Amino acid sequence: MQDLSEFKTSDLALASFLKLEGYKILQVVKKNTRTAEFYFQNVKREDLISYQNGSSTVEPRDFASQMRQLNQTARMVVRDN
Repeated sequence: MQDLSEFKTSDLALASFLKLEGYKILQVVKKNTRTAEFYFQNVKREDLISYQNGSSTVEPRDFASQMRQLNQTARMVVRDN
């Protein structure tokens, strides 16, 4: 399967999962008055499929911590822009 050279999502859980899988966030952009979008590069389709199918595994505590961190980041971007 082909990698997605550019991938964006406003789904906080998916962004957290991708971050835990080792993908770096390129930028966080305000989408509207309540939402931010996370931009990633070279995301593997297999990782997106495993996330959607529930067949991927990440450490629950790490996932919860990552969700909190990205939620704070998104709130700052939305508030400050």
